[in-house]
Amino acid sequence: MSTTQLQRTINQGGFTNLSDTQAVRLFGRDFKKEIEALQNAEATVESGSDSPKGSLIHEQTPSRYLYGADFVEVNRTVVNMLALKWILADDYEAFTANQNEQARLSRGSFDNLREFFKKRVQKKPQDQDHHIDIYTLLVAIVLDDLGKSRNLAKGNSTMAELKSKSHSDILYEAAKKEMIPLLKTIPERKRNIITCSMMIEGSLNISQLVQAENVPANLTNVTEIKDKENGGEGLNMRAMVTLLDVAGAAAHNNANGCLVMVESVYQGYMSALRALNGLVNGDINSERACYDQVLSNRATALESKGYEKLFTDNDEQRALLRLFCMGRVDNPTQANFFKKAFHELPAEQREQMVNGLNVDGIDDGKAILPYYAPGLMSEVLRSFRGKDEKTVINALSAFLRFLARVLDGTKKQPGTPGSVIERDLAFVQGTIKGSEFRDNPSILDKFS
Repeated sequence: MSTTQLQRTINQGGFTNLSDTQAVRLFGRDFKKEIEALQNAEATVESGSDSPKGSLIHEQTPSRYLYGADFVEVNRTVVNMLALKWILADDYEAFTANQNEQARLSRGSFDNLREFFKKRVQKKPQDQDHHIDIYTLLVAIVLDDLGKSRNLAKGNSTMAELKSKSHSDILYEAAKKEMIPLLKTIPERKRNIITCSMMIEGSLNISQLVQAENVPANLTNVTEIKDKENGGEGLNMRAMVTLLDVAGAAAHNNANGCLVMVESVYQGYMSALRALNGLVNGDINSERACYDQVLSNRATALESKGYEKLFTDNDEQRALLRLFCMGRVDNPTQANFFKKAFHELPAEQREQMVNGLNVDGIDDGKAILPYYAPGLMSEVLRSFRGKDEKTVINALSAFLRFLARVLDGTKKQPGTPGSVIERDLAFVQGTIKGSEFRDNPSILDKFS
């Protein structure tokens, strides 16, 4: 099998010496069809910039450099790949460029992140003590959002039947049916690691756990991972792809650096990964305990900054902690905004919220997964950035009323077979982004 220039560069140990422009040029050659397909990918709900900055020559973004125009998922995916280069090259300045100085990832945390990757990625073929090479990880990164492409199912009736599924499920099914040509360019064992990672993503979305968007029932397959072929390596791959996906998540706004992977976000993801490893290894004895460890870590982080201590054994406080995670709350001021908005809910809706957010979906009835709630909360906060406290709380309260209606009718019913119902909330994104919502947040009251 012939090798490409990118593969040869990696094999010779030169990947980290590439400039950003050189790296993107090679990415564009090796992954041409896949990156082009991302031009047609469905972007997530959060707003982007019409002209984001980039780290390439003439401040171009990867998408502008490759195609002369900005495509959201192209910029995100290629910056994910650049983030891997910055990490392995120990380029702290490039990785943290344009991060908010007060929230910036600390040098110590960046060093720990680099060690996390160095332990799991081999740099050269002769490094046999590591299992996942750089090129295989790049393949996994570029494929990760391919399920969002509207072209993946085009012309294939089997895949078209999956159009209502998540992009992760679509991608996994495509991989199993050998419909992804790029996977055929790497050895079978490495291909199987990527496929295992896709399988894990289908049942366990790590970002949804960090943001308390999913429920404990979504962790039920985690304990089986270590017993699956390539399970350990698949989980390592999934962890790395997720961390890099978060790193490049704001590339549609600014493709120069990793704006999202600030200190609090890094700590949230690493604590979630530790909890998951505890569940896999048997150190944590239940899905609920693993999930609550993530919530408790959020409580501890806020307490260290002067906020009151919250506990997961109190249903109302646990519900608040889930809202804090969904809202990516990392300081007492934000926490107070959410708490006040929560307490502005009518008593009946507040009870609905508490009941709904405390169902595990495991032997306690139906749990609702409010898909895209974190992104919509961010959009609400973005729309009211710089406004006075009362105005922000009013907007948040309007969104929480909507969320309470989404959760209505669910509460813990011990002994009842569990299930998880996913409710996609993206249908209100247009309203939340619109001027009418900014003028009158109560417009959300017509949705449920």
